[in-house]
Amino acid sequence: MALGGDCEGNLSNAACVRDRRGVWHTVRFSNVLVKALERTAPATLLVPTGNGDLYVGTGTLEGSLPGPHGFSGEPRLLLFHASEGSPSQISKLPVWIVEALTGLVDSSSSSGRNRIGVSLIEPHRLRVWPLQRKHPAIGTPETCRVDIALDGQFETDCRQGRLFSVGRAGLMQQKPDELYETLDGGGSWVRLALPKNFDSEEIACTALGCRIGPYWRAGWGTRTEP
Repeated sequence: MALGGDCEGNLSNAACVRDRRGVWHTVRFSNVLVKALERTAPATLLVPTGNGDLYVGTGTLEGSLPGPHGFSGEPRLLLFHASEGSPSQISKLPVWIVEALTGLVDSSSSSGRNRIGVSLIEPHRLRVWPLQRKHPAIGTPETCRVDIALDGQFETDCRQGRLFSVGRAGLMQQKPDELYETLDGGGSWVRLALPKNFDSEEIACTALGCRIGPYWRAGWGTRTEP
């Protein structure tokens, strides 16, 4: 977890980061990052890691101006190690991914319940989830998980259905009686067992679990009976 400003509550070029042990500490931004943020803020993303490091990502569109058909040019993602020097530059990403990351498009058409999250799943690999888009061929809405390597390679996995997410956990309803759960930001899915003849479109989720029709499912993940 990371919050803007230092851990003393001062608004400054720093962030307060909590590691996996629950310890909070202040990470000061490098001069290179501060200069970049002066040009791109507030279109930035804080990406904390389990060991307490912090990365800051921002997007650019080189040689581009907004026009009647949106943005053109070469989209790039810059990823800074917050306290160190020059960023890694990830280019040749599809525009729809960069726009979602940098807030360059109007998000009012989304459901509002699924916030985009970015996490470092490997030392040099980011996971962005959930991204909303329309299928490029048939135009139906879908939810995507995008894994981005710092060398610019990326992998996309998109699924159609109704998503209800909380952080890296989420439920995907593909049919009234067909629900899938993810605990790793869309990296893997497990079908949930539902009561016989279950048929409901009423789903709402929080960090404590999900209300699924008339049932309450406490917590996330598979549990075994004693």
